[in-house]
This record gives sequence, C-alpha cells and structure tokens, in this order.
Amino acid sequence: MQTRLKNKVLKYAQEIQSIFNRNYQSYGTRRIRKALSNQGIIVSRRDVAKVIKALSLKSKYTVIAYAKLKAR
Repeated sequence: MQTRLKNKVLKYAQEIQSIFNRNYQSYGTRRIRKALSNQGIIVSRRDVAKVIKALSLKSKYTVIAYAKLKAR
C-alpha cells in the first residue's frame, strides 16, 4: 500500500501542486481531479486527497463542515 501511494505521489505530485498554486491555492480534491481529467489524467478523488495530504497542501478557503451549536 505504501509503495503504491509513494508512486502516485511521485507521479502526480508536481502536476497537482502546479494546479493548486496556479489557482490561488483555492482548489480542493474535486476541482483538482476535474482539472487532471481535462488534461487526460484519470485519478480518483481519494488518490488526489492522499497526494494533497502527503504534500501538506491546504486550501485557503477551507469550509467548516459542521459548526458548533451554541448552548442556550
């Protein structure tokens, strides 16, 4: 498993990082996957997420999925 992930990181890391930086560090896994598929590179969204995590990239516009509820 680790070897496969390392191969994907080495194979797509530069391309994913260039797409991420070219788009003002605002693209997430879905948009990066779509940009890669437009270039003819077919990769799953979860594999893109693994590469992003390995490169320690984080979107500037990360949306909070769940907000804490205020106690009354």
